[in-house]
Amino acid sequence: MKKILFALIAIAFLGYTSEARTGYYRLIIKNDPAHSYTLGWFQLSGQNVVVKYDTRINWLKNKKLSKEIKNVRFIKYKGLENGFCDINQLQPNTDYVVQIIDSDSKSPIFWFHTLPEGKNIKLSVVAGGDSRSHPEIREKANMMVARLQPDMVIFDGDFTYSSTEQQWLKWFDDWQLTIRDGHLIPILVVPGNHERKQDVVKFFDLLQHPHGYYSVDIAGDFIHFISLNTQYTIPGRQTNWFIKDLKSHRDATWTIVAYHKPMRPHYSHKREGDLQYQYWAKPIYENHVPLVVEGDTHTHKITYPIKPDPNGDEGFVRDDQDGTVYIGEGCWGAPLRPADDKKSWTLDAASINQFKWLWISPDEIQIRTVEYLSVDTTQNLMVDNKFSVPKGIKLRQLPDGKDVVIIKHK
Repeated sequence: MKKILFALIAIAFLGYTSEARTGYYRLIIKNDPAHSYTLGWFQLSGQNVVVKYDTRINWLKNKKLSKEIKNVRFIKYKGLENGFCDINQLQPNTDYVVQIIDSDSKSPIFWFHTLPEGKNIKLSVVAGGDSRSHPEIREKANMMVARLQPDMVIFDGDFTYSSTEQQWLKWFDDWQLTIRDGHLIPILVVPGNHERKQDVVKFFDLLQHPHGYYSVDIAGDFIHFISLNTQYTIPGRQTNWFIKDLKSHRDATWTIVAYHKPMRPHYSHKREGDLQYQYWAKPIYENHVPLVVEGDTHTHKITYPIKPDPNGDEGFVRDDQDGTVYIGEGCWGAPLRPADDKKSWTLDAASINQFKWLWISPDEIQIRTVEYLSVDTTQNLMVDNKFSVPKGIKLRQLPDGKDVVIIKHK
């Protein structure tokens, strides 16, 4: 089995480029992406690995990459030799070019963009998850990411079905479809229930967060992102950390919380998330979290702004003034399920393949639901017009006839 897997990897790499003995590239957000990214890849062969990089301006001017990092880490996991390199002390709002070089080969030349800082930031973010089971659907979603050119992807769990080497190999191969014209789109990862305990930690270099919950400041204090782990014990350590983290980042312009299993699924055969509700709903509301990303159910849903109330419909009531909008519930290639458990506070729900597309500015968050199977008719966006709705894209129409939900900053 190992020999077969190795052969498949080699064939995949040769299909990508005749020179590279590396592959399955991913750009990971672990620290503020205005100043830092972690580059990840798979190393098929070669020694003395270095990562070279420079600003795109310098590269175009000098035709070489002047900065070099030799501090490369390797984690062997599920038959894959994963290389990681932290690229730190980057300038905000700057294009960088990067390449992996070893004794056997050179990778393709990629580029990435650091996020801006300041008061007039606007970010484009894709949020979704549950990509297991149907690679042909997952590929469409990844191609749509490449078309939209967002600043980042929030992926909230269930990458594969049973976490085998072959399934992860296919997942990473499919992720390369998000790369267009060498542009690496960074990913924020959240563990799901189909991951093994160490999958997210070792494939995305989260060794400092072995239990899968962590937080990241994005573009200074513009967004405070929190990943929670519904597969780890919820009472106790995780919730204590969560409450402390929320309180210590109240100055952030926006706080976004993501976890996999929803509190109140919109599919009738899914178990209610009573522990999440008991321990997380109140801190989310009391700390004025405007947006929560959930997954797991394989349906589309957007709620009205809501707050926990024991007398409400399944423990929530609508609160347009101070409530939280919950979105999800994960349709990136997993089998669709009926959205047959709507609540009085559900704005919209349906059984469709989709992910959410967020435009985040200081004043508001705009939420659109992208039906990404329309990728073949969708026009490519460029980085400088990524806040446009491309021709040919299919967006979910809401009950009011609009295709966007807006959360105003309070």
